[in-house]
Amino acid sequence: MNRGNSKGFSLLIAVACISLAAGTLYVLAATADSLMVDADRDCIEASSRNLSASAAAWARQNADTLAAAGEGGVALEAAPLEIPDASLHVAAAGPGTVEVRIECRRGRATCRRTATFAPAEGG
Repeated sequence: MNRGNSKGFSLLIAVACISLAAGTLYVLAATADSLMVDADRDCIEASSRNLSASAAAWARQNADTLAAAGEGGVALEAAPLEIPDASLHVAAAGPGTVEVRIECRRGRATCRRTATFAPAEGG
């Protein structure tokens, strides 16, 4: 019996397995990338909420400082909140209202928000 053709069959099976593995890795990589984008977006949204709550608390406790700062407002330090690439600016927007400008980044996602609220409301 001639077994010369079995080497070609084995090679064909090996190429098919490699192609199947490559296709699986491609699908998994695309899914993982999508999950990372979603995780980055969720993280910056949570960071934005934390910054907004921090600004509201600061505005309630430091109304005199905010009034003395005038129209320019106060740039608060976001580093103690351990939110990388974040900035937080609080300014008086009118009688009894405060404007908060928030910017934070993570990966490819960026969040820029401006909110106006009464400090007594808590943002």
